[in-house]
Amino acid sequence: MPEVFPRLGWASALDDALLSANPTDFAAESAVANIRDGRTWSFWQPLPAGPAELIADLPGPRTTTYAALAGHDAAGAITVEIWTGTAWQTVATTTADGSGAVRYLTWPPAVTTRLRFRFDHLSFLSTLLAGEDLILPEGLAPGWSDPDLAQRPKLNAEISRGGVWLGARIEFWDATLTLNLKRLTPGWVRTYWRPFQRACATRPFVLHWHQTDWPDSACLCTNADFGESAFSTNGFIDVSVSFTAELGRRGQP
Repeated sequence: MPEVFPRLGWASALDDALLSANPTDFAAESAVANIRDGRTWSFWQPLPAGPAELIADLPGPRTTTYAALAGHDAAGAITVEIWTGTAWQTVATTTADGSGAVRYLTWPPAVTTRLRFRFDHLSFLSTLLAGEDLILPEGLAPGWSDPDLAQRPKLNAEISRGGVWLGARIEFWDATLTLNLKRLTPGWVRTYWRPFQRACATRPFVLHWHQTDWPDSACLCTNADFGESAFSTNGFIDVSVSFTAELGRRGQP
């Protein structure tokens, strides 16, 4: 089995950035700021649909290592660029097929004051995160089920107005999972886990769990329920979080 290198994308430099988009027009109540409101049911819907570009002017220099998007219909190339002070530099690129699969892009740490995201085709986008992600310590046994294999269908019963059973259809697929991390040092928990816990008790985050399948092995995580931090042997700490994982691929597991 290949080693697992899990990463959590939760802290986003876009939260306090000045956002601008091209095209500038958008559908009613679907402005670009919706990508950072933490609600999976609100969207940025540029008009017309097609090539799109989003620029984030940050309030100051920020270290960046990742970008993640969920709730979208992007097709073709997705490109992330940083401003070097004199020009745009591409730091990551991937492709999408319009299915809505969660995308998680990573690059070596780079400090910048501006980020640019370019899409070959886009008509809606719900969640976009970018900044410095949390790489879980190497050598730990994360202990989760593969979110892809754990997908289960959510059925919607269809009944006529006369009460006749018409069958059931699959509304969407998701998985309820628990991530367990063991034998962490108290310093690591205070520095990295606690800020993540405080922020994501009320907002979604993105998990990237398997380097060999990158960038497809990513899911949007909602409804986080953090377990108690318990001391184990020799002063180490065990932590856990349960969540609903959505891969975002419409109409398929």
